[in-house]
Amino acid sequence: MKQNIVIRADGSNEIGLGHIYRSFYLAKELKKEKVNVIFLSKNVFLKKIIQKKFQIEIFNDNSKKLEEKLEQLNPKLIIIDKLKEDTNQLKILSKYSRLVGIDYIGKNNSKIDYGINILYQKSGIHKNKSFSGFNFSILNNSIRLYKPIKIKKEVNQVLIIQGGSDTPCNTPKILSALNKIDTNLKVNVIVGGGFQCWNKLNESIKGSKHSVKIHSNVKNIGKIMLQNDIAITGGGITSLELCNLGIPSIIMCGGKHENETSSLLEKHGAVINLGYKRNFRIKDIKETVKKLLDNYEQRKKMNKIAKKLIDQRGSKRVVDIILRINK
Repeated sequence: MKQNIVIRADGSNEIGLGHIYRSFYLAKELKKEKVNVIFLSKNVFLKKIIQKKFQIEIFNDNSKKLEEKLEQLNPKLIIIDKLKEDTNQLKILSKYSRLVGIDYIGKNNSKIDYGINILYQKSGIHKNKSFSGFNFSILNNSIRLYKPIKIKKEVNQVLIIQGGSDTPCNTPKILSALNKIDTNLKVNVIVGGGFQCWNKLNESIKGSKHSVKIHSNVKNIGKIMLQNDIAITGGGITSLELCNLGIPSIIMCGGKHENETSSLLEKHGAVINLGYKRNFRIKDIKETVKKLLDNYEQRKKMNKIAKKLIDQRGSKRVVDIILRINK
């Protein structure tokens, strides 16, 4: 009989979609191991992303409703792929199963039994039963299909990708910065289902001297990523995917917490980190991009470091941990 593992994850334009996508990739790997995965979320948005082959249970903040759901599901294990969880709901979850927190940085983590810290290796859960490192990176299957890029002397294509929602609306500003660079470029812009800055983006496209192509709700993201010589990305899961493909990247953090990951990647020499700002200056973005365009040796070095730092076996390592816990 298949055993139930519940994944507790949320996503929206306000909090981003990275945790939902990552949970989906993990669920697909667990399914290969004959594990029955059920998603538990407060957001109906989840249904737009997760394929119908997975059961999705939606609940609100009602504690009684949550307990009723858990009684029905009878989970052997609950995986929380969220930055934080409500303390009362965390207590309820812990009553029904052991808990595994993936990149959980909430201070109320005493009820969580195991921690897997990928993005937040410093501020995540640190107990005897915790696992930390970029070697646990859970990648999209479409990323794992491909080999890393080879660095060319001249940059022809630039990728702008600021997560599934781009909550701070950085994408139009990045394109405006690229418009101030004289080199003719082909610019690929990837936006997700939660993107809401279309008016500003369209204005930036109208004023662009470059060839701009918009990719929305992409199914094979790896194929598009590989077309590019450099990328300007956020500080979440996508930055790890770009590292795996060896694409030299500039990171603009969409939230303060992302700076932890981006700073660590920069310390390794894999990325350039612009940090977190409420209002990035177009001039700063332009100058950073221009320096990277002109520095072939730096791009080669970043490529070499990044693809070694994030390998393609992270998903299997996480699945192996979960299966051991689930025995």
